[in-house]
Amino acid sequence: MYMEHPKRIELIKVSGLPSSYFNKKKTARLNVESLGDASLVCPDMANALNKLYGLVKINKGTFYTTELTRNWQTQKEARAKFENGGKKAFIAKPGESFHNAARAIDFDIAELKFENVEKGKKLQFLWDLAKPLGFRPVIKTPDANVSESWHMDYIGKEWENVFAKIGYSETAKCCVLDVGMWD
Repeated sequence: MYMEHPKRIELIKVSGLPSSYFNKKKTARLNVESLGDASLVCPDMANALNKLYGLVKINKGTFYTTELTRNWQTQKEARAKFENGGKKAFIAKPGESFHNAARAIDFDIAELKFENVEKGKKLQFLWDLAKPLGFRPVIKTPDANVSESWHMDYIGKEWENVFAKIGYSETAKCCVLDVGMWD
């Protein structure tokens, strides 16, 4: 007998933050909420994301979100493109991505800027703002030329110990189940 997994965490829509996308006339950036269901994130991540945007703004920076949550089908399609060579950047299998768990952000690395911070140090500067809030870059050193330099996960305090014990993919699976996004 099939039982639907109950949602433990209700996702909330992030709003009021700039995305990397423009309106049809290319005159203004769209807000993150224009991403529809892809703007839904876990409440603790929404809080951290709002704090991060505030810190970026205080530090006279620009930070634009390109992607937050991916549903199962979107992840599956992106993974297929990666496996077929259509996408060079790594894409995790469905269920093994924190994007599926509403706990990841991709941002526009080319548009990342901070006043009085030289180009080669802007990613490190962002990391210095983001890490204390709980964001985890997936690459080891802040190099904007490395694939996935635009990606950070937000695992959340309740999952940190699990992450330490069972690692990335298995924790991602648990988090996907936690929000009821498993297909």
